[in-house]
Formats: sequence, structure tokens, C-alpha cells
Amino acid sequence: MSTHNATTLETLLAELEGLRMRQRELELRLGKQEELNRLTQARVALAEQQVTRLTRLYVASLHLLGARQPEQVLEAVQEIIVNIIGSEELAIFRMGEDGKSLWLVSSLGVDPERLRSIPLGEGPIGKTALEDKTFIAPTPRSASAEPGDTVTACVPLRLDGRVYGVIALFGLLPQKPALEDVDRELLELFADQAAPALHRVAR
Repeated sequence: MSTHNATTLETLLAELEGLRMRQRELELRLGKQEELNRLTQARVALAEQQVTRLTRLYVASLHLLGARQPEQVLEAVQEIIVNIIGSEELAIFRMGEDGKSLWLVSSLGVDPERLRSIPLGEGPIGKTALEDKTFIAPTPRSASAEPGDTVTACVPLRLDGRVYGVIALFGLLPQKPALEDVDRELLELFADQAAPALHRVAR
């Protein structure tokens, strides 16, 4: 092979390697762009989901505020928790007159006899009332647990800056494996609406 041909071949090989490197760079950039697109789409979908749930919560809260009878208020509270939060095992408590215990007002899907009275500071429900802090269980409830055995979440009901009661969630719907940050936000927003409504019909 002549020197000229050898030089030409080396040049072509170098150009080919350069093109291959360029191709790999473009493929890498394309992969990153596709991942960015997927993340963006996921964020948009999450935002749309949050808007939908907030809209549903707003509409449901109007229904709650319009309720005048105790049973109507309790039914509205339960419907909101079932349809928006995703739990059919719940209990609503009110602070006792002595300020030392919580008394069961209403329940769904759990044995009410086991929850008639909760001492302040006892378990997640009592601690939620004592500490005035939302509780979310760190791990999902075991499938073998009985309804009412394990608390999934508790949110304090506040009225005039004081804890008026507690909403406790036990199991979640099958299609909802765990509560997310947005669920916590929705629960707390809802609790702000529920406390005055429950107090209004209890007087």
C-alpha cells in the first residue's frame, strides 16, 4: 500500500472514529432528553392529579359546610375520606370535657367498641391530640392485620387554635398502597374544614 493510500485510510479511520464518538454523544444527550421528557410528563400528570383532587375536595367541602344535621356532617366527612383520601376504615373523635381523653363520635369499617375512649397521649391517636401533630405511619399496614388494629394516619381537628378532636385512618383502599405527601396535605386541609362543621352541629 502506498504512503498516500495509507495516509488516506488513517484519515478515514480517524474520521469514522470521530463520527462514532459524536454518535455516542448524541445518543447520550438524546437519552438524557428522553428522561427529562419522562420526568416532565410525570410532573405534569401529578400536578393534574393534585388539581383534580383539590377541586373534588373543594366541592365536597361545600357540601360539608352546607350540612346542618349531625348525621349529614358525619356522612359528608366519611364520603370525603373514602373518595378523596382513599380509606374505608376510619374513626372521628372529639375531645372529652375533661380534656384527658378522646371520645368516639363516628366510625366506618372498624369495631367501635374498641375505640370508645382513647386516653390523651396513648398510641398514635392520643399522641396526635396531645402533640397537635399529624401522624403518618412509616410503613403500610400488614395485609393480615384486622381492621382497627393498626393506625395508618391521624390528623388533629383544630378549633380556635386548640385541638378539638382527631380523625384516624386505619386501612387504605386496595388500589392505594400508601399515603403520599399530597395525601397529608389534603388531610390537613380537610381537617381545617371539618372541625368547624363538626363543632357547629355538636352544639
